[in-house]
Amino acid sequence: MKRKLFVFLGSFVLLTVLFSFSARGDYSFNDVQSGTEIAFTVGVTTPEGSPKTVTGVMSAGMPEGTTASLTEDGRVFISGKPLIANEYIFILTLSYDSGETEDITCALNVLPAVPYIYSQPAAQSIGVGETAILSVGAEVASPESNILSYQWFSCAFDGSGALPIDGATDANLPYTSSESGQGFLFCRVTCTNNGYSSFVDSDIVKVDSADVSLVSVAVNRMPYKLDYTVGEALDTSGLEIRLFYSTGEKRDITEGFTCSPMILDSSGTHSITVSYESLACTFNVSVNEAEEKISAIQIASKPYKLTYRAGEQLNTSGLSLTVYTNLGQRTADSGYTCTPQFFTEPSARQAVKVSYGGFECSFYVVVIEAVPASSAPTDEPENSVMESPVVITVSPDKAEHNNIRSERNSSLTATIVIIALISLLGLGFYVVIMQHGGWDEFLADMKELIDSEKPDKNNRKN
Repeated sequence: MKRKLFVFLGSFVLLTVLFSFSARGDYSFNDVQSGTEIAFTVGVTTPEGSPKTVTGVMSAGMPEGTTASLTEDGRVFISGKPLIANEYIFILTLSYDSGETEDITCALNVLPAVPYIYSQPAAQSIGVGETAILSVGAEVASPESNILSYQWFSCAFDGSGALPIDGATDANLPYTSSESGQGFLFCRVTCTNNGYSSFVDSDIVKVDSADVSLVSVAVNRMPYKLDYTVGEALDTSGLEIRLFYSTGEKRDITEGFTCSPMILDSSGTHSITVSYESLACTFNVSVNEAEEKISAIQIASKPYKLTYRAGEQLNTSGLSLTVYTNLGQRTADSGYTCTPQFFTEPSARQAVKVSYGGFECSFYVVVIEAVPASSAPTDEPENSVMESPVVITVSPDKAEHNNIRSERNSSLTATIVIIALISLLGLGFYVVIMQHGGWDEFLADMKELIDSEKPDKNNRKN
């Protein structure tokens, strides 16, 4: 009997020693969530229980994103961030300074990450037929492998009798009440990873529905922009309207209403009407005339008088400008300045500069010699050339045709100036000016001038 007992005890000790060498390296780690950091240390001891220094480690089958390395004191360090959920069994092959190796079997369960709800749905009160928007905010570690999904449930006030709502699979739920009373809801947020899943439920939220009606509306917050210039469009940014219900409930909205007018086309104070459903309220804006900014000017019509004698002053009668501005174009008949104001020297093309609003343009006039003063008789031969110019004006007005040698102040709008020096039968040089007329009239006038001068010349010769 004693012999059998010793054999049993000897066998037990032997098995214990063998187990200490073979099974002492088997490890089963705690469950971890995918996408979270892990840090496990594997220590190996001798059969006597003293630490055994590991000099090398090789791994096979470890979860993606994790590694096995050695610590300074000769232990194995398991670290990293496993991404794929699964039940992992992997082998660590350890090397010792004695040259021996040993395989250690390790087990690690990687579970889907548990979603975190950072924003719970809020209780609401609505009228029958109105819609409340219930929302839940959730996030999860490593969303590239942990996929979130949503499902809303209706339930009793304590969460019992929960039933999924068809199609309610988004973080936001539009909930429309069809009858008065109370409704209770919650959202289940599920994380799925490699066929595994975990979930968390939101708070139970209550929605009160009552037979209410909209009583009035009012401006609760004015829009940011209240000052405009003529022609601008209304900007409702910042406008907030408060809704008042028969139950005493109030609700503020920043959209869903309409405003008129939208284009502010006249100056002054404008009342803007804000309409929501069948009710309306108003607010005022100020509209000012737009400030005119000139961009260019040009001659619209030239002055009536475009021919001057030296010493004469400029006459701007008939001069008008086209003024181009940011508000369009307009005509200016005054308010300009012209340079020069007096003409001192004869010129076949004298520029007159017109200034208006900081801009300039020009038109041109003809300046002829001044009429010479009367002089005493001289001993010059009678056939000497006369230097005094004669001004001839040709006009289509037949009633004034006999006054052909007099200067006329015509209001005709089209003026053509032709300067020609003509020697007429040796009588001298004449400056011929044609203002609005045809060649036929011009030639007739010239013939009359020549005929009238011939007798004078014959008399002087006699």
